[in-house]
Amino acid sequence: NPDLIFLTGDIIDDDEGIETAVRTISGLRARYGMFLVLGNHEYYNYQWIDNIRYHLGLGKTSVHRNNVSRFVSEMKRIGVHVLVNESFRLEVHGTPVLIGGTDDPVTQKIDFERALHDLGPGTLNILLIHHLDGILKLSHHGVDLVFAGHTHGGQIRIPFFGPVVCETRLPRKYVAGLHTYKDMTVFVSRGMGAGRTIFPRLACRPEAILFEITP
Repeated sequence: NPDLIFLTGDIIDDDEGIETAVRTISGLRARYGMFLVLGNHEYYNYQWIDNIRYHLGLGKTSVHRNNVSRFVSEMKRIGVHVLVNESFRLEVHGTPVLIGGTDDPVTQKIDFERALHDLGPGTLNILLIHHLDGILKLSHHGVDLVFAGHTHGGQIRIPFFGPVVCETRLPRKYVAGLHTYKDMTVFVSRGMGAGRTIFPRLACRPEAILFEITP
């Protein structure tokens, strides 16, 4: 029975996944709401050739586009707050909280001015972003917590060595887990899926994390 649920993108692979996402996410409950930001897979249906191009650094998009507007509408219909360069203010057990969410940093344009325009002292300021590398462009001060995804924890990990592919310009430790970046606490989730046209997980367990935040 969590207070908040955060979904940090790549919920679907293609439009066929929208109904499954609705069915699964509508079964979740959070006392103060569910919040979602978009990932590159919400925008693009990556085929085999797209994934090869992606990992060779030849392009992050695809000619096969998903119906992202329909996905967003369906998420909103079941009560999910979809944050696309937007913010949402609320009180959680009497504590003022700001939740800002960006668009996908991989294929779209992130706008921190809009996503964090209401940021201020005396508030727990939380940023949701699909790919943690987006914070390399963050000039705002006062963000307390950052939640991200995208990396799948490396997806393929070798014991005693770690992830084979890190998918980040930050140090490789940021591929997953809880860390500090500048003055912010950041968490990168390994996520729960693997994608249908890339290698399955190896030594990289999927996860859903429960955080407890105390004053």
